[in-house]
Amino acid sequence: MNIRTALTLSTTAALTLATFAGTSASVFADDGLPLQNVTLYRSGVGFFEHGGMIEGDQTISLRFDADKVNDILKSLVLLDFDGGSVDAVRYSSKEPLHRRLESFGINIADNPSLHELLGRLRGVDLQVVTAEGPVTGTVLGVELRPSAAPGTETVSNLPYLTLITNGGIRTISMTTISTFEILDEKLAEELRAALSTLAQHRAERTAEVDLVFNGAGDRHVAVGYVHEMPVWKTTYRLVLPDATNASPRLQGWAIIENTTDQDWEDVTLSLAAGRPIGFTMDLQTPLFSPRQNVAVPVLANVGPRVYEQGQFDYSKLGGKFEAKEQDELRQNMKSRRVAGSRSMDYDRAEEAQLGDISLRSGAFASIQGGVSAYSPAAMATAGEVGEQFHYELDAPISIERQKSAMAPIINADIEGRRVSIYNHVFNAKNPMRGVELTNDSGLHLMPGPITVFDGSYSGDAQIGHTSRGDKRLLSYAVDLDMRCSKKDSNRDHITKVIIRDGLIRVRHVGEQTATYTLGNHDGTRERTVLVEHPKQGGWKLKDTEKPYETTEQLYRFEVDVAPDDESELKVTSERVYHEQFAMTSMALETLLSYSKNGTASRDVVDAVRKAAEIQGRINMLKGTIAELDRERDEISRDQSRIRDNMGRISRDTDLYKRYMTKMNAQETRLEQMIEEREIAVKKLGATERELSAYLNDLDID
Repeated sequence: MNIRTALTLSTTAALTLATFAGTSASVFADDGLPLQNVTLYRSGVGFFEHGGMIEGDQTISLRFDADKVNDILKSLVLLDFDGGSVDAVRYSSKEPLHRRLESFGINIADNPSLHELLGRLRGVDLQVVTAEGPVTGTVLGVELRPSAAPGTETVSNLPYLTLITNGGIRTISMTTISTFEILDEKLAEELRAALSTLAQHRAERTAEVDLVFNGAGDRHVAVGYVHEMPVWKTTYRLVLPDATNASPRLQGWAIIENTTDQDWEDVTLSLAAGRPIGFTMDLQTPLFSPRQNVAVPVLANVGPRVYEQGQFDYSKLGGKFEAKEQDELRQNMKSRRVAGSRSMDYDRAEEAQLGDISLRSGAFASIQGGVSAYSPAAMATAGEVGEQFHYELDAPISIERQKSAMAPIINADIEGRRVSIYNHVFNAKNPMRGVELTNDSGLHLMPGPITVFDGSYSGDAQIGHTSRGDKRLLSYAVDLDMRCSKKDSNRDHITKVIIRDGLIRVRHVGEQTATYTLGNHDGTRERTVLVEHPKQGGWKLKDTEKPYETTEQLYRFEVDVAPDDESELKVTSERVYHEQFAMTSMALETLLSYSKNGTASRDVVDAVRKAAEIQGRINMLKGTIAELDRERDEISRDQSRIRDNMGRISRDTDLYKRYMTKMNAQETRLEQMIEEREIAVKKLGATERELSAYLNDLDID
């Protein structure tokens, strides 16, 4: 029984389960629990299953890369099938290095310099050795002083160590110290331990997880986990038949890579097409939540208080199962497992002899078709597990660590035909040789390259994910025996002029015609050409045969071209669009021409003529108002000039009197203009309202 089956049979089993994505090179120290099943997914993860028989209480150690503990913690599954129990999984905590170093008597977490380190030894007894001999004392402190380095005149801040000795306080330049010794043995040991922790941290490359199984007698156990693996890849060979009515032969290979540090020996390998969601999460490193630093509250004249102890309801904790409940759970698990096995009479001895805990999940369908003379037989059985399509190798496979393998998983006849594919944008002169395949193999075809053989090597193609029953078009070479061309023509004409909501609405019909000329210069073979014609938004086919196939972005038309012959395909597209104009903006002559060719009715012309007449009166009134405003402005400028001149001459002169006479006449004209303008403005408003009332809800076909 494998882990997938066990989890299906007993949802209350004692296990540790999660989903995962991460990397690990996992190996079991105990060969008694070997790797039995590996399932690789297209999302770049793999599920690994170990299984076997154990006796009594047993601890199994799992070793893997130290920095990949989170992979195991997030995905580990443990099962004891025969009444045993799974104890807590134990592993080394990965406390952050800086926290581990901070816990020692001398903190070296921040990589202190020598004078900083000595500064942290205030109050510690030291013996330092200088050129003058050894000095013993208690560290008072370290300070930086401007000094010239020995043998130079350059002044810089140099560290000085101050010790309290039996002879008094002594300051020593640290540049003269050759060695020093911490006389406090415990503190010296703390420093050595901190340095050892640093070295150990750098050397930690592997870690162990201890799996503890408790129980009596021989029992069947299984362990599973998920970790990152290379995406398994597919590659295909397509052999085109010589006979007209024969089917192409598709051979598929799976490329599998064992990037772990463990040899796979006689492993049952499954290849899943699914892409489960995966992520990484640091579960090994202890998580410390930062806490707010709150000042100690101080209240005057407040004494301590002793509070009465309350009663705690321990039932809220949930507690552990009672022994009776645990026995019932074990019996329930065992009955479920036995009911789901191959036989109601579960034979533990036979299963131990077989050493196989990996029953096939689901009803797997065999690959269609026999083994041909030119391709090896497929080694895989295909089927569905859950909602994912699987290829499961029929025989166990062995792959050494850091090695790869390629195994045939498909060998089947598949429905298909030769075609030539012409797309003017891709290649204006020649179509592509291609194959149209219909996946009637009963299998899911995963994305990958396809090498095509038509008598000999003919080219390469690429196929995407192809579900059962899907159709795919592949191209693998340029068809040099075909000459193709495309000629475009365009036409636009007006079909109707109407009035809607007071606006002239002109209906246009645009027409595009693409003429494809397909010439077959192969004197022996007929060509089936699939012509790809682009689709355009808003355009529809007109007077054109129905496309053989339609995609989101193009039409495909099928054209048969006889040997040494030429065929023509016309594709006409039509688009209807409208233009809108104000009633008074279209020239009457243009509208009359529309009326003559029947696109505009007489009622439309009359309505536009009336609107134009009203608009003409509006324009005249606006012109009158504009002329009055111009004349007013001219009189105003002239009066400014006259006033300026009158201020410079005597009042009793004839010129002054003449200026007065002219200004009186201008004032009279200004009064007349004000009256005339008011009348014109009133008429303009009335005429504009007349036009608006006429145009409102004016609908004429």
